Amino acid sequence: MSSLDFEPGSTVSHFRLEKKLGEGGMGAVYLAEDLTLSRKIALKFMSRSLVAKQAKPEVREALEVRFIREAKSAAAINHPNVCQIYEADFETDDWYIAMEFIKGKDLVDILEDSGRFTPSQVADTCRQVASGLKYAWNHYKIVHRDIKPRNIMITDEGMAKIVDLGLAKPITGADEESEMPDVTMAGTAIGTPQYMAPEQATGDTNIDFMVDIYALGATLYEMCTGEKAFNERTPTMIYMSQMGKKYKPIREFRTDIPDALVQLIDDMLEPQRDERIGSYDEILDRIRKMSKTSQSIFEDEGEDDFSDMTMGITQIAESLFKDHPEDAMLLNRYRVMKKVGQSRAGVVYKCIDSTNGSECAVKSLAPEREFSAKDLPLVLENYKKLIDNKDPNLVQILDVRKDERTGEMFIVMERMEGINLREYTHHLYSESTIPSMRTLIPLLLGQ
Repeated sequence: MSSLDFEPGSTVSHFRLEKKLGEGGMGAVYLAEDLTLSRKIALKFMSRSLVAKQAKPEVREALEVRFIREAKSAAAINHPNVCQIYEADFETDDWYIAMEFIKGKDLVDILEDSGRFTPSQVADTCRQVASGLKYAWNHYKIVHRDIKPRNIMITDEGMAKIVDLGLAKPITGADEESEMPDVTMAGTAIGTPQYMAPEQATGDTNIDFMVDIYALGATLYEMCTGEKAFNERTPTMIYMSQMGKKYKPIREFRTDIPDALVQLIDDMLEPQRDERIGSYDEILDRIRKMSKTSQSIFEDEGEDDFSDMTMGITQIAESLFKDHPEDAMLLNRYRVMKKVGQSRAGVVYKCIDSTNGSECAVKSLAPEREFSAKDLPLVLENYKKLIDNKDPNLVQILDVRKDERTGEMFIVMERMEGINLREYTHHLYSESTIPSMRTLIPLLLGQ
């Protein structure tokens, strides 16, 4: 029994361990409950004593640096498509990182279970991962350096999450980096060979976000084909294939992928940096454009889609969106704090806007709750008209959006503390206080 074999129910700090989710030679991940905040989290451990026994000193140091770097890099990034780090402890022998518990599977497991991804799933994964990487680069100049199918998870709600930032490295911030040496020696390639950009494979230390764009392209290729673009036996042979773009064309595997998506992946896999797509904005713009021009292709995916995608729109909304759990992310932006109300029309949640940290209320309307699927477009249009209405006696509508995959509509509103008129009058009557006309008239007139 290793030092990382904890009994279910045991506690570490303020976390109660429930079960082991996975383990390696020197670490383990547990599902746990945060007893302070009453939420599920994933607790990732690394045993320094096991590392010391099984690894040479320089390897031990590299593993410890990588573990600390994962905590620091991810903790700095607050984006819905990046696994959130809550806290870390490096004081005891068993170091740990407390992180967001992701209920879902990584791309490798999904591919093994389902055999293929649909064009819309490939495009949507590209959009979400590119958004997370763009945020990390634009705000913190962080490069992941190990984007691959195993490090991208898809939640049960269809949200992509970038995980394992152990190789991530800020390109700026010399003072911070001077305290944390690189995971490998200068001039040594770092990452996974099948997904590394050529400049990364040669050990070039002057790399930037372009290596993550290349790795994302290799990941998308695998999602489309089920095979790695470059899978030769040695890193040197992989590098030679990369430089010659000697991968089997996607068209030889399948013909249902839109030309624009095939071209996007090809452009991301350009071996020469100056010929590769030069920004995340360009990737996102091309995804947006192809979602419009290839809409009929994305929608006509038939039986090849995953089971939750083959259900009717009403079934999807009912099964996935009837009740969003706490800490779920709505529209890749609004994090659910708790459910505050429910009616025949929909469910209302108290949320945090992840872009500015403000509180808001989000109402979820799904087809056939109260409004039919054919009536929702009119409801959507009417709510949009209210966004510009600034009347102080009307709840301010901040945003109105629809999930095109499921048909669910979200109305984002200002967060209000208080009770409704029904509760107010009930409270008065329960105290044998009958409201007078002098009390009611100002309420009716909005005074």
